[in-house]
Amino acid sequence: MNQRVFNSAKPHRSTNKSMAVPRRSGGSRSRQEPAARRSSPKLQLNRATARKGVSLLLRFVILLLLVLMLIWERVTVNKLAVEIATLETQRNQLLDQNGKLRIQVEQLAGFGRISHLASQRLGLAVVPQQIIVVEEE
Repeated sequence: MNQRVFNSAKPHRSTNKSMAVPRRSGGSRSRQEPAARRSSPKLQLNRATARKGVSLLLRFVILLLLVLMLIWERVTVNKLAVEIATLETQRNQLLDQNGKLRIQVEQLAGFGRISHLASQRLGLAVVPQQIIVVEEE
């Protein structure tokens, strides 16, 4: 039979931790209890609070990123609006200059100016108009 012998000189609980045997409280529980059963309610409360804190922090970070993206977008749009205004001003100046140059080309290419330059600089004379009649045979 199974007998237990106790020495009266030694206390029941061992002071050596490596030799200590965990006591069972109840017969139906397994040798190793799950972590959720072993943790105290205070520890579970701290974990829940930590999860809520992490969730709140994550939401804050996402909101902060969205706000920063919105600010960046606004700054970029404002820079582009200034650049568009500058380019429109430059375009209008170039269109005015182009119109003036076209008028100058028309003036320089006029028949009166060319005949005047030909007679004075090149010594060419204006040929009188003659009517030439060609008879068919």
